[in-house]
Amino acid sequence: MIHCEAQSLISLQHELLLSIGTHTSPEALLKEFSFKAIKTLNLKRIHFFQKSNKLVGIRKKSFCIPLSAKDIISENQKLARYYFNPLPTENSYIEEIEHNGSFFYSFGIKNFGYILLERRLKAFDKSLIQALIPPVLRFSIAYLSRKQFELNTKQRNRIHEISSALRLDKQKFETILGAIKDGVIAINFNKKIFYANDSARIYMDVESHIDIDKKYYEYFRLLNIDQTEDITQKLERIASKNTTWSPKEPIVFKTQSGKTSVCEINVQKIKDKRQNHTGSNYYFVITFHDITETYEMEQTLAWQATHDHLTECLNRSGFEKILDHIVIKNTSHNHALIYMDLDRFKYVNDLGGHLAGDALLKQVAEIMQQEIRESDHLARIGGDEFCIITKRCEIEYAVELSHRIREKVERLRFQWKDNVFTIGISIGVTSIKPEDKDADMVFFKADDACMLSKNNGRNQVTLAQENALNTSKKDPTRQINYINHVNKSLSSIDDSYNFVLYQQQIMAIAEEEKDHIEILLRMEHKNNIILPNAFLPAAERYGKIAAIDLWVVKNSLEYIKHCKDTDVNVNLSGITLSDDCARKQLYQLISEHPEEAKNLCLEITETVAITNLNKCIRFMNNASQYGVSFALDDFGTGVSSFGYLKNLPVKYLKIDGSFIRDICTNEIDQIVVRSITEAAKAMSIQTVAEFVEDAEILRKISEIGVDFAQGYHLNKPERLATYPLPILH
Repeated sequence: MIHCEAQSLISLQHELLLSIGTHTSPEALLKEFSFKAIKTLNLKRIHFFQKSNKLVGIRKKSFCIPLSAKDIISENQKLARYYFNPLPTENSYIEEIEHNGSFFYSFGIKNFGYILLERRLKAFDKSLIQALIPPVLRFSIAYLSRKQFELNTKQRNRIHEISSALRLDKQKFETILGAIKDGVIAINFNKKIFYANDSARIYMDVESHIDIDKKYYEYFRLLNIDQTEDITQKLERIASKNTTWSPKEPIVFKTQSGKTSVCEINVQKIKDKRQNHTGSNYYFVITFHDITETYEMEQTLAWQATHDHLTECLNRSGFEKILDHIVIKNTSHNHALIYMDLDRFKYVNDLGGHLAGDALLKQVAEIMQQEIRESDHLARIGGDEFCIITKRCEIEYAVELSHRIREKVERLRFQWKDNVFTIGISIGVTSIKPEDKDADMVFFKADDACMLSKNNGRNQVTLAQENALNTSKKDPTRQINYINHVNKSLSSIDDSYNFVLYQQQIMAIAEEEKDHIEILLRMEHKNNIILPNAFLPAAERYGKIAAIDLWVVKNSLEYIKHCKDTDVNVNLSGITLSDDCARKQLYQLISEHPEEAKNLCLEITETVAITNLNKCIRFMNNASQYGVSFALDDFGTGVSSFGYLKNLPVKYLKIDGSFIRDICTNEIDQIVVRSITEAAKAMSIQTVAEFVEDAEILRKISEIGVDFAQGYHLNKPERLATYPLPILH
């Protein structure tokens, strides 16, 4: 019998060798081996305890061939431990276990797990058990090698897929980077460029090939925006300490050929996982966004906002910013301010026209520019008014400079066509000391000294006296005090002077129409009311009109907010409408109050509308989107052409009071008012008659067909009704 079993085992070994050679699939090999072993060795089944092994691509799995509905392994403690035993470290026969009439022979297979042969009734001879080890091991080696081959094939296929995908991704990546306008440069730890997209090559003036032996700074340099500092290697030092670096200010990208671009730059430090040795495990990606055109445009606009386009000096806005900065920041130096007003300039304008006046102003500005130092600031602050800020100097230098300018202007012979003009210049000089902290007061002192020069015979230099200001001969109340009062009223620092709002009714003559109110401005001081004709000239002279207009509009909108359904008219000055910055602030104010804007009517004079027609139309159309309506004030005193009204989105015409006062007795006034009213109705524009002083005037304009009336006969201006919130500053 043993001899028979030995022959069977030899036969099994032979068949196994054949089966191992015929199957490439590890699963097919396992089944073939199992069924042949069961048949040849008279086995009931074979149990496999496959352990997890990523190296050969097998997972933890327990199964038997043929399948059994009953788990007999778990019934026996010795058998059950093979579920949990770790992966064997060597190939060996382990043990024989008898359970419930069956014999189990366990083999430990390195890198695989355990195989248990189950035989019913009769046990194997020990010699047969030893003889079983080689074919079992040969099977396991063949099985594992096929699993390894299968895993390697999958991995090779996966690597091929990944490589193909990476190649496609790289192509896409390079195509995308090549398509964007921003320059992208990658620099390794040796400071050499290993990638640059098309835009970066254009930046660097490189047509195609990048020399891998060159450092990045041999292709380009990075400079600060003023081009006074080379920050090329600074980016490397900063980026090495941080993961990113994005300078707040634009930088200048300069190639070896000298070509420059203004850029926004971002430096990203990225860890290179392919490198492990210290100091070489990172690279930099630098992106450049070209803002040259935008930057140049911004610089141009900024220059235009602070400079006079005719003389190229500072304008009033630029001058005030510098003066404010010098006065506020000054702690230890003496400076000076020179205020200059041309004499007899009006004659040049009248005889030669504005072109002659402009040419003269340019020549005068050139004379002044030649006399001042680089550190000084020259500004044209008005039609024929100039200022010079002389920095870090004693007052004697400013006075000497003023005399030189006066003498050169006096000697100037300005020729225009057949005329030769001589002019003079009145100059006021004041010091700027560390204790001076009010820029307006410094300006007023220089202006006042200039007025003294004019009043004392013109064409001379006057040094402002300490703690003394000139008194206007026209008004015993000094204009300078009024501008101080205006400044206090516009701020919330000093409540001794305050702006207050008054109202006057605009009565609807027709019953179907709704009454309006017009907002009027006053100044209050110690319960005394100061009328606008007292302080507005000073406000206009010192550039405060736009601020006052914005204050009135802001508080009027606040009034509408708390007194809903009240239609409110507010006057706008020509200064505000012609000032780009003021118009922008006004539009912003309206856009922040969309509900209140529907009840707001802005009044502009006919003359202002025609003088700034395009700006007016653009502003009116924009504001109308929020429901703001417009009234043309003082109509009839200007050009009095109805043609331009077709382009102006006005809802009301306020007929000038000069046509209303004598309308009952003056036939010409009646004809003018009637023609205005009829033309307005034809264009669906409503009319308002101002200066309605008595009942007869009211009756007459009613007969003519005027829609609204305003005047002392109806009511006098009265203080605006209070509301829960205080007046805003």
